[in-house]
Amino acid sequence: MKLERLCKLLQLYYYIVFILFFAVVLFSTNFLKNPLFELGTSVAITLQSVGVMYVLISIPLGMWLFHQKQQKTLPKIPSEQQESYYKKIWLLRLVLISFGVILNVLIFYILKDLSMLYAAAIAAVAFIFCKPTMQKIENDFSFLNNKNEKQTEE
Repeated sequence: MKLERLCKLLQLYYYIVFILFFAVVLFSTNFLKNPLFELGTSVAITLQSVGVMYVLISIPLGMWLFHQKQQKTLPKIPSEQQESYYKKIWLLRLVLISFGVILNVLIFYILKDLSMLYAAAIAAVAFIFCKPTMQKIENDFSFLNNKNEKQTEE
């Protein structure tokens, strides 16, 4: 029962990010019709570099941090606090990855450079893999229960 509530809450956060993404796209298409900076200028190159580097770093970092915290730290936490901690590490991963999507979409509208749209698409694919489902959450917590049982047997 608690896991179902957790799943619904995480799905709510996930869809809020979707709404935020569409709000950014709607705002950008209405207010950023012309590029603010010419391609090739130092500002444009810096923005492109930041956008691409953020995606290249944030996706593996977000996935790795989630995995490390889930596998190593979560089993050490008292069982009544595990759900809250799981939510925090899941939100950290969601924020790291979804920020890359939103950042690159904004840079795309600022520069009108198609490569930024590709970077946003790469981050969006990673974002889709983060979608919370009951099966994923149950698998994460069943691993945790199996690990706790092995520790008590030793």
